[in-house]
Parts: sequence; structure tokens; C-alpha cells
Amino acid sequence: MNEQKAPPSPEWSRSFPTDEQASDYIKLQSVPTKNGYAVSLLNFRQLDLYECSLTMDCEKAWSNSDLNAKKNTWSDGKTSYTIVEDSLIYSTEYGNNEMIADQVEDFTKSDDTLVYWTTDQKVFVQQGDGAVMPFTTEKPVFTAKVLDDHIFIVTRDILTNRFTLYEAGSELEELFQFTTNSSEIIQSMTLFSKPNNLFGMLLDIEINSGGSRQKSIRTATFELTEQETPSFSQLAFFDKNTGIKLTDVRFPSIFLSEADTYISFTASHYDSTGKKVNQAYVGLADNEHIEAAAATKIGDLYTNPILLNIDTLAYFQSNGTVQKLMYSSTTEEKRAQSLDGLEGDNKEALYTMLTILFNGFVMMLLSFAWLVPALSIGYGALALLHKLRRSNAYFIALLVNTVALVVSQLVLFATVFNPEKIVQKAPYLTELWQVSAVIIVAGIVCLLPVFLSRTKVSEDNGNMLILYTTAVNFMILFFLIGPYFL
Repeated sequence: MNEQKAPPSPEWSRSFPTDEQASDYIKLQSVPTKNGYAVSLLNFRQLDLYECSLTMDCEKAWSNSDLNAKKNTWSDGKTSYTIVEDSLIYSTEYGNNEMIADQVEDFTKSDDTLVYWTTDQKVFVQQGDGAVMPFTTEKPVFTAKVLDDHIFIVTRDILTNRFTLYEAGSELEELFQFTTNSSEIIQSMTLFSKPNNLFGMLLDIEINSGGSRQKSIRTATFELTEQETPSFSQLAFFDKNTGIKLTDVRFPSIFLSEADTYISFTASHYDSTGKKVNQAYVGLADNEHIEAAAATKIGDLYTNPILLNIDTLAYFQSNGTVQKLMYSSTTEEKRAQSLDGLEGDNKEALYTMLTILFNGFVMMLLSFAWLVPALSIGYGALALLHKLRRSNAYFIALLVNTVALVVSQLVLFATVFNPEKIVQKAPYLTELWQVSAVIIVAGIVCLLPVFLSRTKVSEDNGNMLILYTTAVNFMILFFLIGPYFL
């Protein structure tokens, strides 16, 4: 139960549900509001809008199924922008709809600035109630981003995989170009502000090579005065508290606070049982070596993490195709609440205990592999010693039985029972030889009660002591190795 109540890291609480909402969601967005956040949950059929307080008490406000779910959406709860077929639609909570433009490929929205682009490679920018400013690009628009007073447009040449970054002012000004390999697919591109009038670009790239897929997260820093292609650096991710290197980094998202730049993401690593697990992380994005703290516990699949503020991370917890909106917090209140226990802890703890007992039970069923030869050798030695009329026959048989137990176990655990997996799972084992050491120690310890009590091994108690030491030996292995046997 204590393990169940333990937080994912010293910095973050355990996962809290926001409500009972769950569906096959594929996208999570958040827009700050006066009283909290307008959280948009999108699947392939509709957009669900939830109004959440600062303490993440969420209520469903409305749903909209009249949209193209493959395109961008934006809503603050009161007003919304969606694409219906190929038209960009502005709507209000009162049901008023207004078509802004048709033949729209996609759009982006930030505060009072709207940027949308059409299928004929035209880009339109509207700031507040001002006039719409049109621009024309040579290649199709890949994405756009509004950062304070700066509007960036990125185009892509599909044939050459050449990307061009522009800033939209009175006219489009080219800043730089860069090219990716044909095997590299940019799954997301994030532009963000940095101190000293610098800007950053974060690329989430999937590399397809020889039928295998690998993830690569790259970043570059650029400025507006020097129109030179910046160099991209590969980011390396590590668990801040364990030092484990994280792999398969997905859903990277940047959050800017007043003082720092944070990155949230999901990543995989191998746990103490050797199983590949997934967790959501948050860390400072201040260099190429990202040390992040786990914000979720091992045991579930997490997707789409986004920071709502520096204290709250929202994300989906997956159960098959069903995604449930959850959140973790760094506040003292939530961390204390999660340490006191959450609903379902008793059930999860019981499941974990039953899993451990089942592993030990399987080892018990397979223990005949060393019990049969060991007891056969032990009692065979006893029969031989009786024929030789040795007075200490039972004492010698006890020692022979114990040695046969240890030797049989050493052979079986080294050849049949996969000691590498046991070492991966057991937290106190780091080398293969330590499995053999545990077996030898178990063999010695099972004899200690006989020697420490100065019990005289005789015909009256010999059989009982052989069975007793064999049972003690097994119980030691049951508790030390049994939980990690499978």
C-alpha cells in the first residue's frame, strides 16, 4: 500500500481525474480564461469543450460535431474557430455562426491574432478588428505561429523536403531554410520565444529506416537580424531523480513562464522488472541535456501532456482506445492529498500483491526440479550410510541434502530459469553472480537454526530436520526471488 501511495517523483503528485469524461480523444488543447481554462477535447467525430477552474474542477459546456476533426480547432468557451468542410467558421456560445473564408487549408489562433491559409497558397493575417492582410507564398504552408508581436509562417516543398521560415510584417520576409531527409517525418513543429530577442524551434521527428521507427527531438535557436540557417541539436532526455535515459519521447510541448521555459512530454524506459513503461515528464528546456521529473506513475499509457501553468500538467490516460483526462500538480495541497491515498488504491495494491504471490506460486510449482534430485541424493546418501553403519548418518545426510539443494538450484537458475530477467526485476540485484550468491546464502541460512540451537541430529529427528531445512530454504527463495521469478 505504501508503494501504491508513493508519488511519481518528489516534485509531482499522483494522477487526479478531472471528471468522468472519457472517449477516443486524439487532441488536447487549453486556452486560459478569467476563471481557469477552456479545455478542448477532440476526437474524430466532435469537439467537447470543458470549462475547468484553477483547481481543475471541470464541467462540460458544449459539444460541436459540425467540423473537420483533421484540422485545427480553437475555443475559449465563448467563441470558437473551426473548419467545416473547407470553410473557416467563427461561432459563439449562443449559436451564431459566421463564415470567415472558404477554400481554407488550416489556421492558427492566438489571443487577438488569427492566421489562416488557403489551398491556393495564400496566407491571411488579421489582428484584432484590423484589416485582413494577404500574403502569397511560393510553396504550401506547413504551419504558422503567433509569438507576441511576431507572426511566423513555415512553408514546405514536398518534393525536396525543404522548409522555409518567414516573418509576416508589412510583407513576408524570409528568415532561413532547412531540409530534412526523405526518411524523416516532422510530426510537430513548435516555435517559441527565448530571452534576449531570440526564438527557438523544436522539431518532433520520426525516422523510418529499414522497417524500424525511431524518435528524434531537435532544437535550434535563431534571431531575426541574422538570416542564416541555424544548427539543429539533438536533445537527450533523462529522469531527473533516477538518472535513467528516456527513449521514445513523444508529444513534446513547450510552456513559457515569466522566468523559465518548460518542456512536457511522454517517454519510455525500462522499469525494475525489465518491462518497457511509459510516463509523462516535465523539465526545464534550457539546454540540450533535459533532466525532467516524472509527473505520472508507472502502470498506464499517457499521451498529449500539456502544462496549464507551472504547477499543473494535464494529459490523457489511455485504456485501449479510451482516453481519460487527468492531471498532476506540484502544489503542496495536491501532493499531500495524493499521499493520503486515492480511490482505487486498495484494489491496485491487492492486485500487485496477488501478482507477486502468483510469481512465487509458479516458482513453488517448478521447485520439484530441484527438490526431487536433492531429496533423492539426500535419502540415497542416508541409505548408504545406514549400510555402512555410520553413527552420524542422519547428520551427514542433512548436509548432503542441503548441498544437493544448492547445487541443483545453481544449475537450474543459471541455465533454465533466466537469471537475467530476475536481475532486471529485483531492485537489490545488479549482477548475475548475485543470484548465485542468494542461493548459496539460502543454503547456509537454512542450516543455521539447527546449529544455533545445538540440536543433535539423530534417528528420532533426522527425517524431520531434512524436511525442515528444505522448507526453510524454499521459503527464503520464495521471498527473495519468488516475486521476480516471472
